[in-house]
Amino acid sequence: MFDGILARRLGVATPRLRRLDSAADTLFYLAVAICAWRLYPQVLTRRAGLLALLLALEIARYVLDWLRFGREASYHTWSAKLFGVLLFAGCFALLALGVDNAALTAALWCGIFSDLEGVAISFTLRQWRTDVPTLWHALHWRRAVRDAGDGT
Repeated sequence: MFDGILARRLGVATPRLRRLDSAADTLFYLAVAICAWRLYPQVLTRRAGLLALLLALEIARYVLDWLRFGREASYHTWSAKLFGVLLFAGCFALLALGVDNAALTAALWCGIFSDLEGVAISFTLRQWRTDVPTLWHALHWRRAVRDAGDGT
């Protein structure tokens, strides 16, 4: 989150950099998942269903976005930011403190919601766009484009 704030303050937050930021976050949390699996496999096994659903939605989003826009989305939604905060809290508790608590489960549910929102945004937008805070914003932008095309 803070790297994005810093990039915007420095005026270097381009759409390409935003896409790379999303890819870096994905790789980072894949590495965290591998570490968690090696240290606490039982914690991940208990959440196998949620993890499988989240992974399936992540893959579906990448495929959908490539089919619709020819590249991956980089919406940086508010729900994705909340997912990141909860995921950090849950992973920190587990990996740094050895505590398995509700934060990790809450993070997974939030990630599922965030991916579902991302799918809905991808179906709503007619053109690729970065930094879409919520589905409401995507609907608003689509309506504005439609209304501008009608001459009203």
